[in-house]
Amino acid sequence: MPVEGQGPADIDYIVVRENTEDMYVGTGGFAHKGTPLEVATQVAIYTRAGTERCIRYAYELAMTRPRKQLTLVDKSNVLTYGHDLWQRVFKEVGQEYPAVKQERAYVDACCMWMVKIRSGST
Repeated sequence: MPVEGQGPADIDYIVVRENTEDMYVGTGGFAHKGTPLEVATQVAIYTRAGTERCIRYAYELAMTRPRKQLTLVDKSNVLTYGHDLWQRVFKEVGQEYPAVKQERAYVDACCMWMVKIRSGST
């Protein structure tokens, strides 16, 4: 449904994102900094506890919404280990919330859908 001409009562989505783990941990460093052989690394850290905390919050929030729908948006096609953890925890916690419709999408596709909806394309 295009968003054009719609009001807040017609649009029902909330974005919940984790920002205490992953790249926000700040793990990484440099080797040979300032030389032609310079290497920079940035390591993402995911814990089951942090992942479950975020996912459980999202499910609880979904339960308060009229549509009771939750979409896990990830980049598991590239971030294969960390986002595998997110997918597994999403499914496990989801078993406790049978009233919530569960979906999963790649972040690139989700962004495209938002742009298409915003521009009025179908």
